[in-house]
Amino acid sequence: VLSSLGFVPFALFFLSIILVMIWASGGLMFGAEIYFLYGMIALLVLIPLTWQILRCRNTEYVMTNKRIIIQSGVFGKNTRYVDLDKIQEAHVEVGFVDRIFGTGSIRILTAGQAAMGNIGGDTITWSMKGIPTITPGIGAIRNPYETRKLLNETAEQTKQK
Repeated sequence: VLSSLGFVPFALFFLSIILVMIWASGGLMFGAEIYFLYGMIALLVLIPLTWQILRCRNTEYVMTNKRIIIQSGVFGKNTRYVDLDKIQEAHVEVGFVDRIFGTGSIRILTAGQAAMGNIGGDTITWSMKGIPTITPGIGAIRNPYETRKLLNETAEQTKQK
């Protein structure tokens, strides 16, 4: 959820440009303009924050003996299936905010992923050809190293069958 606040400095920069334009044009900042600016600041902070909270609450991860199922969405439900025998690599990412909350993310590298949207902890990357690809992930979970170990063990068992 804290990552959604990264947009705030950019929003404040652009709002300050609007503020300078109003001030330079001789407009007083005691009328409707000031309420407009306060409202814009509130919206630019609350919309991304609310979106991330809803997205986090509506994200579920399930691992079976054959696949990982990631379901997420704010207004609708997006479901992604990752077969364990297709997994080539899984690695753990623990950022600054993750260290504070004792969480981490697992990035799952598979063959031939196509971009379908930002689902769960997925990461969207762009290839040299300009084609977006999606790396499925499991985001903001406790004990990410233990979960990755379980994931690797289950994937190896699936590949041996």
